[in-house]
Amino acid sequence: MPDIDINDVNDRAFYDTLQELIDGYMKGFRVTDLLDTSAIRYVCKKRIVELERLKGRQRDIELCKRFLEILEKEDADKKKK
Repeated sequence: MPDIDINDVNDRAFYDTLQELIDGYMKGFRVTDLLDTSAIRYVCKKRIVELERLKGRQRDIELCKRFLEILEKEDADKKKK
């Protein structure tokens, strides 16, 4: 994952990386094995709050929400094992 500035909602590398991780998840990879989930959760939640103040950023909000859903699903799957 590239270095990100958690305060920069215009950091395209962050959203591109989220998309790549979601694509990997759809192909069967576990994203929770690839990164620090507590940090990425914090950044996604912070970005959602900040992006909701801006207009025209719905795609980025949905990307963050989708990634958080994946993390929740993977956490639930781990607890079942």
